[in-house]
Amino acid sequence: RLMSHATPLGILCDEETSKHSTGEIVYKALAPIKVKGKANPINIFKPMLKESSEPIGLTIDRKIHFPWYDNPIDGSNVSSKDNIQMSKAKVLQLCSVARWEGIAKVLEMIGGGFNKVIHQQEQTIPTTAPRQKAPSGSPFAEGGIVVIEGQTGLGKLELAEHVVTHCSTQFQMMPVFGTMGPRPG
Repeated sequence: RLMSHATPLGILCDEETSKHSTGEIVYKALAPIKVKGKANPINIFKPMLKESSEPIGLTIDRKIHFPWYDNPIDGSNVSSKDNIQMSKAKVLQLCSVARWEGIAKVLEMIGGGFNKVIHQQEQTIPTTAPRQKAPSGSPFAEGGIVVIEGQTGLGKLELAEHVVTHCSTQFQMMPVFGTMGPRPG
């Protein structure tokens, strides 16, 4: 019913659909329309590709910009006004659970407890000597690969954000990171 009002090769969606998609898509609100089977006009939206706001990785002001800051790929914070603070809040919430197997393995690799302070605000990567040394035998001391994998909703993004933030602020190193989810741009 809704698509019969779209332009040729155009796409329209309702409000519910616009709220449940990933952050890669933004929606332009259009005038409500009357559709068959509905008593009142419904709000409609035109999906559009979101422009990337910043480069991914280390920014010019020595802050880390994760790909999910621009394009939340879990869909839960699509309507958040501040994706960076929302992401940091999720890292704090999930990684503070000491009994969680994911954070236990990460803490073993980085050699210490979970440091909430590094996630309470955006961190500037220091240019001074490292604050601590990576534990011997960890992939952060001698080089190596860390793969975080698992089913949707297990906290992979939060773990990745913690590992990268910890390594860059404490060991003064920048791990290479990537995602297999939707790609910005």
